[in-house]
Amino acid sequence: MKAIESIKKALDYIEEHLSEEINIKKLAIDCYLSVFYFHKLFRDTTGYSVEQYIKLRRLAYSTKLLDDNKLVSDVALRCGFKSSEHFSRTFKETYKILPSEFKKIKHPLFHAYKPDVMLSNTKLNIGDRYISDNILLEIKLREQQEIKTVPHKEFGISCNHNKEGFNYIVSVGVDNISDVPENMVTFTIPKGLYACCIFENKDFETAVGQNLKLAMDYFFSWISKNSYSPKEYFAVEYYSEEAFKESYKIEIWVNINR
Repeated sequence: MKAIESIKKALDYIEEHLSEEINIKKLAIDCYLSVFYFHKLFRDTTGYSVEQYIKLRRLAYSTKLLDDNKLVSDVALRCGFKSSEHFSRTFKETYKILPSEFKKIKHPLFHAYKPDVMLSNTKLNIGDRYISDNILLEIKLREQQEIKTVPHKEFGISCNHNKEGFNYIVSVGVDNISDVPENMVTFTIPKGLYACCIFENKDFETAVGQNLKLAMDYFFSWISKNSYSPKEYFAVEYYSEEAFKESYKIEIWVNINR
């Protein structure tokens, strides 16, 4: 666990110094790791090299500043890039759009979020809670009745998974499904035993961005490590009224075999 705590320390340092030059060798020493082992452990833990992670977190930070209508040249300097040209080129290579274009259309982008390495190395039993400054997460098993219509509820359903990806259905509960427009589809959530990942958040933006990915990654790893197998290959994100007010609670459901 000490090694993981060292990586957490490094991640915290990077997040707090995105605007500055980061000396990776010094960072490794400050984390009480050899440079070689630091690089290896960082990649094994996060999936990124240290250099790649710093670049991607700087780019993610830059999108927040661009959202605030900051000048591209100012954003480049504040995010640790040597010039606006270097920033624009790196931004385009990563997001396939120039920062100047992003400012105009505010296109949603997929970011490399800061991982919660303590969560990913925590073993939760059913009913246990993981609590950090950023998220409260627990896993439960639940008998779920069939859901065809749930008025005033919202769902995100990922289904039809294959090597090329999956379908994602943004959906709401309706009073009935007997009269559905031709360009829309229906989805029935079947009766059965469900593993449920329930997580609370500090705000809605974090809930549907960084923490949704954290929860998804941990939850599916937890299902596999605990020898559960999905009965049907779909996952449900459930957004009750609590998802849109303080606690910002979201649930993820997976139908599992008994």
